[in-house]
Amino acid sequence: MVWKYRELSTLTLIQEYIAKTYEAHYAQGKTQTLDLIESLGDAESFTKCNAIKYLSRFGAKNGKNPDDVLKAIHYCILLYHFADLHDENFKKDNRNSSKLHEHKSVS
Repeated sequence: MVWKYRELSTLTLIQEYIAKTYEAHYAQGKTQTLDLIESLGDAESFTKCNAIKYLSRFGAKNGKNPDDVLKAIHYCILLYHFADLHDENFKKDNRNSSKLHEHKSVS
């Protein structure tokens, strides 16, 4: 498959960026700061806010810094995790509630 907008090369960059974050000094050891934030119940909102922060500063601070976009994407991936979107039951429940909402809106 040919991807028109070079998504595959971008995904490779994202994988490389995320791998580097695990090699960083703050990721050494068993507990990361994000684990502590999750234990407080704030991981979903934290990751969402950080994605927004990095998207907001893209082009405004240090020009169009690709690291800002990579950081935002990484936080979006973390948001996907902390919002339990990997869970098939969540996906099914979410689809069912959307259908129910559509039916209620029509009536």
